[in-house]
Amino acid sequence: MLPGERATSNSNHFPDGTFRGAKFPLMTGQPHTSGSSEAIVMVKAAPQVGRRHGETVCCAGIDLYGNWLRLYPVSFRTLEQSKKFGRWDRIKFNWRVPNDDRRVESRRVDQQSIEIVGRQAELPDLRRHRLGLRESSREALGFLQRQS
Repeated sequence: MLPGERATSNSNHFPDGTFRGAKFPLMTGQPHTSGSSEAIVMVKAAPQVGRRHGETVCCAGIDLYGNWLRLYPVSFRTLEQSKKFGRWDRIKFNWRVPNDDRRVESRRVDQQSIEIVGRQAELPDLRRHRLGLRESSREALGFLQRQS
């Protein structure tokens, strides 16, 4: 729970209609198990080799609503050059909720659907080298919202 917020009888829901502190409104009916999203990539982890997916990278980004998304698995070594995104790039991708990961922010990325819709150089000066992640994230989110 975030400071200053009170949980209702269901401890995951807050009075303002959000879920576990996420900034997007709660959906009614069946929850989405797949979709398409845009995000600004904030973090790219070091590659890890696993049995199931081979060499993959876990990435994190911020969507249009200010929610953190965990994007996994991304096999950068085998991605087409036009799909190889960098930190601070704005990407569009199809996703589904993973069966083996219950974290609200996790999205299993359809790697063939990745489209870079904005490169780092096209973003306004975010002063990335001077700002901490919180300030940079806020500016990146503002840019993403203004572009939509």
